[in-house]
Amino acid sequence: MLSTARSRFPALRTRVQLTPTIPIRRYADGYPIPANDPNPKTPVQNVSATNALPTSSEGSFDKVLQESVQVAEERRTMQAPNRKGIWSRSQRPRSQAMTGPRFEQTIMEDQANTHHRKTIEALPHTEYPLDPTSDPAEVPVSQSNTGRPLEQR
Repeated sequence: MLSTARSRFPALRTRVQLTPTIPIRRYADGYPIPANDPNPKTPVQNVSATNALPTSSEGSFDKVLQESVQVAEERRTMQAPNRKGIWSRSQRPRSQAMTGPRFEQTIMEDQANTHHRKTIEALPHTEYPLDPTSDPAEVPVSQSNTGRPLEQR
């Protein structure tokens, strides 16, 4: 009789065990918030040593592009933010975040800056426009997001 009861009630044959699950919010997978470390890691130098080798600038001010690693590291640390350390859950430590060719192979002294504008405007000819030129390829001001003339849509 026991075998017939099992065949009649499939619920008696298999047991389903439900375990309650608690949803866990995850913000930055793989980058947990670091605890206070009594032995912090030494910061990795982000400046590439290849910048110390002379490179042809192909007509850019007709000089060789070259910078020393020590001077470049000083300039990079001068750009440090006001807050020291990590202040956001999705942020990585500076030694991990500012690495790779984008940061290592950039000579910061040669980057465009607003205080160079008067010098560039004083030049007789520039390779790029500083003001709108009414070129048909420009985005019309009515279609731009910010009203600036030479921006992408």
